[in-house]
Amino acid sequence: MPHQTDIQEETGVTSGILDHLALHGATPGPGETDHRPLPQPDEVELAMATLFDTTIGLLTGSQLEDNLEEMLWSLTSIFHRRLTHIQKLLDDNEFEVRESLAIQDGSEVASVELERLQMIGLKLWDHRDAFEQMRDLAVDHFSAATGSPWLPRNGSKVSHRGLTS
Repeated sequence: MPHQTDIQEETGVTSGILDHLALHGATPGPGETDHRPLPQPDEVELAMATLFDTTIGLLTGSQLEDNLEEMLWSLTSIFHRRLTHIQKLLDDNEFEVRESLAIQDGSEVASVELERLQMIGLKLWDHRDAFEQMRDLAVDHFSAATGSPWLPRNGSKVSHRGLTS
């Protein structure tokens, strides 16, 4: 029969784990499916407006106001760079899917690998679309605040919304 102190110790460990999960959330490990939702468009719009309004409010009327346009450009660039990185991962994934299709031999192993690569591609596609929305909203806020268009320092600003596959 367990002693009262044994039960308290087990409860303390379980309680600690639950407290950690409540504070930080449960995140999937490497190779596990992530069932957490992407940010909703209205949440993204509100967050982006708050981000830009807060930065503008913080720097306007201070000694740092001369840096405002560069700071807003950099905020927009963060989303653009992330989008560029995800697009590269998506291109790499497309290449891997084509290779996997070419070597399909009817085996379950090859089929499961192809499905895994396709799931990764779908996830990357969703991430690309989410970051593209963030970047496009940031561009709009930058233009509204500065009166000038935002352009990346190198590369191009392609939006996939109007494109078809």
